[in-house]
Amino acid sequence: MEASTLSAIAGSTSAVIAAVSATIAAVSAVNSRKSAQASVVALRETREQRQLDNARVELNAIAALHDDVFGLIEALRVDLSRDPAAVERARAFVRRSMVISGVTSPALDELVSAGAPPSSAGVDRIRAELTARSAELRAILTRGPAE
Repeated sequence: MEASTLSAIAGSTSAVIAAVSATIAAVSAVNSRKSAQASVVALRETREQRQLDNARVELNAIAALHDDVFGLIEALRVDLSRDPAAVERARAFVRRSMVISGVTSPALDELVSAGAPPSSAGVDRIRAELTARSAELRAILTRGPAE
């Protein structure tokens, strides 16, 4: 074989190898882009799931706080003079629930330190505060987290 023929074959082979390398690089770039997009989607879904899980936990904590608050209100109405220890236990439950739920307000602070049953307006104010936060959490659970 002549040198020019060998040189032409080597040039063709080199061109084919270069084309194959370019194709592999292009496929690799496409796969990398798809992988990055999948990672972004997975991260967003994880973040959304975490928001939903946190909303469920907080809603349960507020439900417990609600129950403890109305237990204290009942204790103040019924047991204040008859069984002060029951009132103090109820206060302790409310304080603990406030810490766990992270909910505090002047109305709740006033209730925890109250020496008498709250007025109906005070009860309504507490109920409205707890209901409003519960509604916010319920909206997250039913519509999904905000983007």
